[in-house]
Amino acid sequence: MKISIRAKLFLSHFLAILLVSGSIGTYFYHSALSDLTGSLQSRLKYSAALLSHYFNPTELDTLISAGDMEQPAYQRNIATIRTLAEANPDIAFVYVMRMDQGSVRFVLDSDSSDDQAAPGEIYAEHIPELLAGFDQVSVDQSITSDRWGSFMSGYAPITGGTTPYLVGIDMRARDVEQKLDVLRQKGMMSLILAVLLAFASSQLLSQHLLRRIKSLHDRCMEQTPLRDQAASHRGDELDGLCSAFEFMTDSMQATQDELERQVKSRTRELEGTNARLLREIEERKHMEEIIRENARTDYLTGLLNRREVTRLLDHAVAHGEDFTMVLVDIDRFKEFNDSLGHDAGDQLLKDFALALQQNSRSQCTIARWGGEEFLILMPDSDRERGWNEAERLRSAIADTHFYTGEDNLSISASFGVATHLPQHKWENTFKRADIALYEAKQQGRNRTVMAPSEADA
Repeated sequence: MKISIRAKLFLSHFLAILLVSGSIGTYFYHSALSDLTGSLQSRLKYSAALLSHYFNPTELDTLISAGDMEQPAYQRNIATIRTLAEANPDIAFVYVMRMDQGSVRFVLDSDSSDDQAAPGEIYAEHIPELLAGFDQVSVDQSITSDRWGSFMSGYAPITGGTTPYLVGIDMRARDVEQKLDVLRQKGMMSLILAVLLAFASSQLLSQHLLRRIKSLHDRCMEQTPLRDQAASHRGDELDGLCSAFEFMTDSMQATQDELERQVKSRTRELEGTNARLLREIEERKHMEEIIRENARTDYLTGLLNRREVTRLLDHAVAHGEDFTMVLVDIDRFKEFNDSLGHDAGDQLLKDFALALQQNSRSQCTIARWGGEEFLILMPDSDRERGWNEAERLRSAIADTHFYTGEDNLSISASFGVATHLPQHKWENTFKRADIALYEAKQQGRNRTVMAPSEADA
C-alpha cells in the first residue's frame, strides 16, 4: 500500500511530539504528586510539633482512666484539643497518647461522638510511625486505618516529663484523596492538551515541510537529465529527490571543506562546554558533601547531632562493641540564659562544646543530645576508666573560664556515667546514665555519679 509523503510526515511528527510532550507531562505529574504528598506530610509534622507545646506532662500524668474524665485537668485539656481540631477544617481528630509498659494508651481524644476514646484505653493498632512519634516528630508514609476510619497522621513527642507522651493529628483519607484527585484531573487535562497540540503541530509541520519538499522537487526536475528520468519514476516526491541527489553528488564537494571547518569549530565549543560541566559537577559534589555534613552535625556547636550519635550507638550494639556512655548537663544553664540573654547562652553552649572536645580523649565521640545536655561515647572503657575520664572532664570544666561578652564566667556541669552491659539495648544504658545524671543534680550538682553495674528492670 502506497502512503503519501504528507501522511508519513504527519504520523512521524505526531508520534514524536506526543512522545516528548507525554514524557515531559508524566515527569512533571509525578513530581507534582510527590511534592503534594511531601507537603501534606510536612504540614502534619509541623502542626503536631507545634501542638505538642500546648500540653503539660504533669497534668497528663493525672489522667489514667475513664474515671478521671471529670477532673478539671481533663476538662481543660479536652477543650483545648477540640478547639485546636475545629480551628483547621482539614484536621479530623487531635489526640494525646501515653506509652505505658509497652502499650499505647489514650489520654485525650478530640472526638465528641459516642466513639470517643477514654483515658487509659489501649490503642491496639501497630503503626511504626506512631511508635516513633514518642521519640521524634514523625508522619505516616501511607494511609492507615483503624476503627475511627482511614487517615494520614502526624505525631510529635510531648517533652518535659518522665512518661513518654505524644500528640497526634489525623487528616481523613478522603481529604488527602480529594487533593490528589485535583492533581490527577489537572494531569489528565494536560495529557489531552498535549494530544491536541501534537495533532495541530503535526498538521502545520507536515504542510510546511511538504511545501518545501515539493518546491525542491520541482526545481530538481528543471534539470534536463532529471526531467528525462521523471517519465520512468514511480515513487513519491522523496524518491524523486533521492534520485536527484544521487545525480548532484559531485557538485557538493565544494561545501565539504566548509562543513569540516564547522565541525572543528563545534568540537572546540563542545570541549569548552564539557570542561564547564565537569567544573559544575565538582561544585555539586562539594555542595552535596556540605549537605551531608550538616545533616549529621549540630548547627550551633558543630558536634554530632542526636540522629548521628543514635546511629553510632545502634552500630556499636549491633556489633557487640564495649563502651561507656556519659551524659553531661550544664548546671543552672537556664539561669545563665535568662540573665545574660539567648545570644550569650548560645555562645556558652559553643564554648562548652569546645571545652569538652579539648579535654576528651581522641577516641571519644561527643554529641549534643539536646538543649544544654551532651552525650559522650567512650569506646573500650570499663567502669573505673569511664568514671575517671568523666571526673577528669568535670574538673577541667570547673577550672575553665568562659567569656560571655562582658566578663569571664565560671560554670560547672553534672555527669552521669553508665557502662554498657552485653545483650542490652543502648536505650537501657542511656536510661541508667540519665538516672545517674539526675542523682548528680540531686546531690548538689558539679559532680560525677556512676550508674549501678546491673541494668534497671
